[in-house]
Amino acid sequence: MKYLLVICCLLWQMSVKAQSFYIYKDTVSNFSISVPETWKYQATPDSPSMKIAGVNVSSMDEKRVPDNFNVAVFKHPGLNTDSAFSLLQKMTKRNRLQAVKDTGTYWVNGEKMRWFEDMHAVPNMNDTICGSYFVVYRKGFVYMITGISRISRLKESRDLFHQIAQSFELLKPGGKTIPQRTLPKAAKSKGVTAAIPLPPYAGGVSVCTLSGEASQQELSLPVSARL
Repeated sequence: MKYLLVICCLLWQMSVKAQSFYIYKDTVSNFSISVPETWKYQATPDSPSMKIAGVNVSSMDEKRVPDNFNVAVFKHPGLNTDSAFSLLQKMTKRNRLQAVKDTGTYWVNGEKMRWFEDMHAVPNMNDTICGSYFVVYRKGFVYMITGISRISRLKESRDLFHQIAQSFELLKPGGKTIPQRTLPKAAKSKGVTAAIPLPPYAGGVSVCTLSGEASQQELSLPVSARL
């Protein structure tokens, strides 16, 4: 039995690693991140904070929260990675069900990244979600990666969120670089609607529509999803 469990764990880890990823670059906010090719995305250049949001359509359920993540960037001079990390913990305390579950530190492409995980209640959805939060700080800007999954899917999503976060890279500002915010061609849908929880620092739950009409802006998140 013990060996069977070990084999199952190894197979599951291999399935996570076997996913195809796409390197998304935003040369305006100066970062890149590898995202699963089969997810649906929206780049949100008009948002003052949320720069890209993605959802795993295969995990969608009318009454349940699907796996989703976003990258937010906001200006906050006078911090460092540790103080930005403490700020993020305060910002995400809304509807938190218990104390922070786990924390840690990565060094990602030469940058210090702090992370933690917690659990939240989702109002009006009778659901519990688990959040994985990652923060990097550079030259007055806080970069936050938030991964959200319902508790029943935590095993499947946690390692994937950590893998996505560890692909994050801060780019050197380029003088007259043409803004590049491109998404995988696979980021298309045929009209799916789901309730997606906004990050706890934004508050609320939004009904988001995935439309097959747009080629690169599939996931409609409200502009109100800002800090």
